[in-house]
Amino acid sequence: MVRSVAAAATFALLVVRACAGFDFTPHDSFYEIEGIRIPILKFHDRGKIISYTPPAQWHPSGRGKTLALFPPKAVQAGAVFEAVSASSKPLQAVPENVGTFRMLAVGLLPPDASKVTVTAAAVSELQISGRPGVEVLLSYTSCAQQFTMTVLFIPHDEELLHLRFTAHTADFAALEKLFRRSLYSLQGL
Repeated sequence: MVRSVAAAATFALLVVRACAGFDFTPHDSFYEIEGIRIPILKFHDRGKIISYTPPAQWHPSGRGKTLALFPPKAVQAGAVFEAVSASSKPLQAVPENVGTFRMLAVGLLPPDASKVTVTAAAVSELQISGRPGVEVLLSYTSCAQQFTMTVLFIPHDEELLHLRFTAHTADFAALEKLFRRSLYSLQGL
């Protein structure tokens, strides 16, 4: 009797976990090329495994619906992967919805953000696992410092993924290039 209750509870937990959507809790792993170990992170989405190779030496931290990545030797810079559940099917990544995605991106800024400028917003040329997205580029001031942020929104089943990177404007171009290249490694979405 105890075993059947435990088995039923375990099965129920697996069903709930499989239906729960993204779990960005990072699980370290690696692959090896010519004797060199390359670290990768693995996540879960409804029973599927998603793999991602972050830029070298970027420190991951996360749990549940959010993952943060911090580049070494960079102050107030970082990337965030976030899965937000939608009450209905998420907006499609089409030109007609770009204005709505612009507003969503502005809503992700810190509460004290001022001098906000949306520099660009369009359906992105970058597709993750063949999924189209909308990319928004913003600049703003916070705590008397100038920042730049890019957000790639990817509609995914019942969730909207936000893949964003923020840094001081002076550091943004070089660090964002590393982050953007790493997005090509996302597999399994």
